[in-house]
Amino acid sequence: MIVGEGGGNGVGTLTVGSAAGANDYAGNTTINGTNATAASTLQMAATRNNVMPHGTGKGNVLLNGATVVSTLNLNATTQTINGLNSTGAVANAIINSGTAGSAILIVGDGNANGSFGGTIQNGSGSVGLT
Repeated sequence: MIVGEGGGNGVGTLTVGSAAGANDYAGNTTINGTNATAASTLQMAATRNNVMPHGTGKGNVLLNGATVVSTLNLNATTQTINGLNSTGAVANAIINSGTAGSAILIVGDGNANGSFGGTIQNGSGSVGLT
């Protein structure tokens, strides 16, 4: 569980979601594909629905596919977020599900909006958008 302010930076895959509850930080969640040698993935822990912070006072999700792929892997979970945005090479901004089963991404909580030009694709599981 991530609570409060701060930031993390790196490449590879970061898995979020714990039995302790949903993350409760206020800033944007940025998945940065800016390292020329490795893609970046934010992956939801299996069976952990709605671990992303959302609602009034919470940030948006940004996939920055600048030089390599930036991926939001829903991992067969349902996640609610505020706004959804992409920057950089939109072909490098991907939302998928790497686990068999259905995943659902619910966007626009807290009356947030965004501009996403990336790809929402089925992976090992199917992805729905609400």
